[in-house]
Parts: sequence; structure tokens; C-alpha cells
Amino acid sequence: MCVSRNKGVNYEKFIEHFQGKTRKFERLSFVLAVFVFLGSVFCCFCIEVAMVSVPLGFEISGFDRSRTWVSQNGVFAFGFLESCSKEDEVDSFVVGIRYNLGDNEAVNVPVWSVGGGLRVSMNSTIRLSMDGRLILLDNPSGVIVWSSDTSSLGIRKASLLNNGNLVLVGIEDNVLWQSFNSPTSTLLPGQSLHFPQTLRAPSKKSTSSYYSFVIRHSGELALVWENNVTYWSNHVNLLGRVKEAILDGNGLLGLIDTSNKTVWSISSKDFDEPSPTLRRLKMDSDGNLRIYSWNHVLHEWKVGWQAVENQCDVFGSCGLYSLCGLNSSGAVCDCLYQDSVNWGTGLSTVDSGSSGCKKMVDLGNCKMNTSMMVMRQTFLYGLYPPQDVDIMLSEKACKEYCSNDTTCIAATSKNDGTGICTIKRTSFISGYGNPSVSATSFLKVCLVPQAVSARGANPHVTAKPIPTTRGGDGKNFTAAIALIVLEEAASSSVSPSERDIYMFGEMLLQIVTCKRDILSENLNHLVEKTNEEPNSEDSIISEEVERVVRIALWCMQNQPFLRPSIGEVVKVLEGTLSVDRPPLGFALRLDQMDGRVLTEVEVDSS
Repeated sequence: MCVSRNKGVNYEKFIEHFQGKTRKFERLSFVLAVFVFLGSVFCCFCIEVAMVSVPLGFEISGFDRSRTWVSQNGVFAFGFLESCSKEDEVDSFVVGIRYNLGDNEAVNVPVWSVGGGLRVSMNSTIRLSMDGRLILLDNPSGVIVWSSDTSSLGIRKASLLNNGNLVLVGIEDNVLWQSFNSPTSTLLPGQSLHFPQTLRAPSKKSTSSYYSFVIRHSGELALVWENNVTYWSNHVNLLGRVKEAILDGNGLLGLIDTSNKTVWSISSKDFDEPSPTLRRLKMDSDGNLRIYSWNHVLHEWKVGWQAVENQCDVFGSCGLYSLCGLNSSGAVCDCLYQDSVNWGTGLSTVDSGSSGCKKMVDLGNCKMNTSMMVMRQTFLYGLYPPQDVDIMLSEKACKEYCSNDTTCIAATSKNDGTGICTIKRTSFISGYGNPSVSATSFLKVCLVPQAVSARGANPHVTAKPIPTTRGGDGKNFTAAIALIVLEEAASSSVSPSERDIYMFGEMLLQIVTCKRDILSENLNHLVEKTNEEPNSEDSIISEEVERVVRIALWCMQNQPFLRPSIGEVVKVLEGTLSVDRPPLGFALRLDQMDGRVLTEVEVDSS
């Protein structure tokens, strides 16, 4: 606007006019600001406004894993997620919803997955098809490996809501399918669990997890192993009256009956804190059920409640042929039998994803008699499967009963006054032990000669000093061999407990025989020689050679648990330990350097 004083314009009135307009505008701006603020607050509770939608034909490829579909509040993201399993390089992804709380992947935990954790390759694609189905395609074949089966419902779009619920919406904006109706391992606030739905714990292996959280028809909530063993429950029995179990935003897990009343509940320890936070109920891979709360200050998840306080009370928490115990750092695992997969490394932390321990020798393959291993303050998990039985026997009679019963694998005698003896006739053996357990367990094992016991002690290598005052060539001979072994161990890039002790035994025999290739018939001859009674006229050299051959043959035993440690080998060669005569049974490995295939030959003792 161009204004001129020559036309007698009243500037005072002009300025007053616009000042009034300005004051009205300021008042209007304030009202609008309040309206926008209130709208932003109430929109947090308005699902329809908070949703972000994608049209038919939308897809995400595994090759573009960085591309995710994020909820409007930025808390949740949908797309390809790294699988818990690191064993399978091909099928190492799942498609689902996770938290989107920053760059730290540890806090961006999954809350729902397509197909219950179905693993797919990087070639796969998740797509909202033109006929209204959410489908997972295995490319390049184009095979549909999962579908929402909603082609006939008139789906027009999909939305990821601010509460983490993925919904497929119809023409009238009505929800026709939602991820909240098919929970996997997690419940989010507002999400419910109905009979016969379950929460299945994620697995670290390609096979599915053994652990589930279930709601039964009676209304009972329970943690179960393989649908056979219940190791925790809320002991509720309201047959036909319970409608659902639901987690609310305050961290309270409750059972709701048909009249919408809460009939049972537990709460997170921070449920009464005034500031709102993110929460989730998770069936974890270790078999425990926990409520987690998000700590905004520390930027991490905190456990507010867990169903099983003592992790060793979770059935089979350490895996097959294992024993769970407690120390100052928590629950730890050890092996019932002697050839642990982690033998020589000490106790390992509880990890249900591990394969547990190995069995020394199958009882059906025992070449000698069986014996009963006694374990005090130890309880073996019982009654799986149902053929395991309870009988009334004393501790001594319980042991004898299992020893004489060819179908018995193990037994547990309770010392709590009940006199119950649990006879286990199943190949599944697991348990827990600590000083507070009032039970004694018995494990049937093969009675075989061995050089190394379950705890690393060597029953056939005795701490008995051997006179070394004779001097001469014999002393120099063993000293030279001991020096070679020590140098070999020192130059190894891995610890002796990780290195196959067989190689040391092979090296010792090569030194003694001056031959590179050790044949099975030569080993047979050496075994026979070491089992002969020594003559009093044997030379010093012969005694030293026999000791070297004995420990070498122990090193070359067919069963790894029979082999001594490198420290024991050195002490035998130094003359500070004596060694028993080896049994008939060793592994023969041909030299890899000659390009021949490694083989094993077991010598039958019969």
C-alpha cells in the first residue's frame, strides 16, 4: 500500500486501526495455540488420528533392511529384523514390529513377528498385496510363505498405530485384521491374551523354543515346557468365567472375567510411579516371564517383575544332561556327565539356547557294567514324559532299584520326609542343585576306565613322587621330551584345554618310535607292552620309555573325556606323577600333511 501525506490522511487513526487489528490477531493466535496444544495432548489418546497408513501395493525388501515403516509417534517400526539365530546364514531374518528408541539395537527389541518368528532370507519381501493381503514372499521364486488371509475383507490400507498394533483397515476405516490378535512372544499395554492363545519364547536356534506362557480354559496362567511340564502358575481355577488376561499401561497384568472385573493381578514394582513410561510383558528365551519398563533417564529396559525368582526353578533351564546351580553372580550351568561341550572352561552362564551337555557313553553301548553316580543336594526334573514314576523307597533302596532296573536312567530320592523316589525312564535328564535342596539324585553311567573325571581330576594319574635320582640318560630323555611338549604348548595359539590333546600323544609316540606314521597294529603292540609286568632288570631307559608310552596312549584314547590335561602330561614326563596302564581303546588319526583323510579306529576290548 502506497500512502501520501498530500491527501490529508489521518495517520493517527490509521495506526490506531492497525493496532486494534494486531491486538485481535494476538488474542486469536493465543486461542489457536491453546487449541493446537490441547489437540496434540488429546491426539495421544486418539488411535484414528495417530495412525500412519500405507496403500495397497506397499512393500519392503530384505535387501533394503534400513527401510522401515515407523508409527507416527516414532516409538515403533515395522520391517526386516535380525533373527536371534546366528547359526543359519541363509535364513537369518524375521519380519515384524520392534521398538524404535534410538541407535542402540539392544533396546529396539522385537514385539511381534510375522508367522510367529518365521525366518526368511534377505531375498524375501513383505507386501500389502492389491487384493488386501499382507504377504511374505520368498524371492526369487515368489512363493508365499505367510499370508494374513484377508483377500475377501475389502482391505484398502494398513496402519501402524502408536500403541504398536499393526492393523488392516477396510473402506469404512474399520479394523478388519490386527497383529494384537496374534501375539508372538510379547504383550503390549492394551493387548490381551485369550484361551487358547500363548506367548512363545523366542529361540536362539533354528528350532522353536520349548517354553510358552499359556492361558487355560480354567483361567489359570502358566509357564510350561513342551506343553507337558508346568513349572509356574497363578493357581486360579475359574472355569468358564475368565475372558482374558491383559497388560495395562501402569504395568499391571490382570485376569478379567466375563463381567469385566479383575479377578487376579500382579504388578510391576514401578506401577505407581506418576510419570508414564513404555512397558511390555515378555516370554523370554530363558523360560521366564517378565514385565519390562523403559527408563528414560538411563535409556534402557528394567525388569519390574518376573514370574520365577530362582532361574534354576525353570524346567530344563540349562539344557540336556545339565545341572543348574547358584553362585554370587546368579544361576550357572554344569554338566551331569563328564564330557561337557564346555569341558575345561568351567561353569557357563545359564543359556537355554545352548545345546546343553553331551552324554559320555550311551548306556546301550556300555562294554562293561554300569554304576550309579551319587549327587547330593541335587534334584532331577521329573515326570516328563509321563512314564516316569514316583514310588515310596528309602534313599538306599531308591539307588538300588534304579541300578537293577534296565529301563531306569536316573532317580531322585527326596529327603523331605515324604520318602518319594522318582524313577526316570526317559532320555531327558536335567536338574538343579544347591545346599538348600533336600534331595539326593542318582545317575546311571557306564563303568569305564577313565583318565579324567567330571571335575577335571585324573583318577589314573596319581600325585605320587617318582624317584629321579638315578640320573643318566633316562633323566635326560624325559627332560628333553617334557621340554618339547612345553614348547609346543607355549607356541600354540589356543589354550591347552581347547587344543586336542591327541596331538601331544601322537607327537610323543613319534619321538619314541622315530616313526612319523603310527599304525593301529603298532599301537596294539605298545598297549600290550605297557600292560606287561615290568622286569626288575629293566633299564632306566625302558622305564622312562614305558612312562612316555603310557601317557601318550592315554592322550590318544577314543573318548575325549578319557584324555588327561596337558599339565598332567608334563608332570608325568617330569616324574612327579605316576600313570596307570591305559585301556584298550584309542583313536588313530592319519597325518593330514600327507594329504590323507583323518580316520578313527576303535580297538575292541573284547
